[in-house]
Amino acid sequence: MREKQPRLLVLWGKYGLCFELSEPEAHRRDVPKAELHVLDAGHFALDTAADQIALLIQGFMVASHKLESSRKLSVGDGNARDWRIRTITSKALPGWFRPQAR
Repeated sequence: MREKQPRLLVLWGKYGLCFELSEPEAHRRDVPKAELHVLDAGHFALDTAADQIALLIQGFMVASHKLESSRKLSVGDGNARDWRIRTITSKALPGWFRPQAR
């Protein structure tokens, strides 16, 4: 991750006993622009914070879509990661993840 610097969303339950609370910051050291959220939840954060997680993912995907749209990449430019993200955001995501046209 240090070399590629992908867009990264880290969601962490602060009451999870499996991992140290300091571990999410390791992701930020590797990817300084990572979006990091420590949630008021345990290891199975979706059980207690599903609505909050859905909103965070939606915001992250909308921002990713805007970033990819602004780059105006073509499929043949050799940047497979960017093409894959654009393809996922435009075709595979449920409608509530897609940005609405204004």
